[in-house]
Amino acid sequence: MIIGTGSEEEKVYSLACPIGRGQQDEDVLIDTFPEMDEDGGIAERIQSLQKRKTLFAGLNFFLNREVPKESLTLIIRSCGGSVSWDGCPASKFNASSDLVTHQIVDRNMDSKFVMNR
Repeated sequence: MIIGTGSEEEKVYSLACPIGRGQQDEDVLIDTFPEMDEDGGIAERIQSLQKRKTLFAGLNFFLNREVPKESLTLIIRSCGGSVSWDGCPASKFNASSDLVTHQIVDRNMDSKFVMNR
């Protein structure tokens, strides 16, 4: 039995769609209980995880052709960034766009390389 009805193109498209995060308060106070964690380590870990969710917020990454798109897309989008590549069905920007803040390459780029990325 195959779960899901999406075509391969829809599955690839979903890699570039924004991740829905829902309504969350940014300044959530985390309760600490001395019985559970005497040094406050759990609260610190939760705060660290919350910071990672916005690590790449506002950044646009362009992936060149032979980089591991799936794993990089998962990491970048989980941390709040946007991702695109050549042939991306949900492409918001291309390699020559001024919106690109970071470009991940797999080999030397003699041409088409923008130095401020």
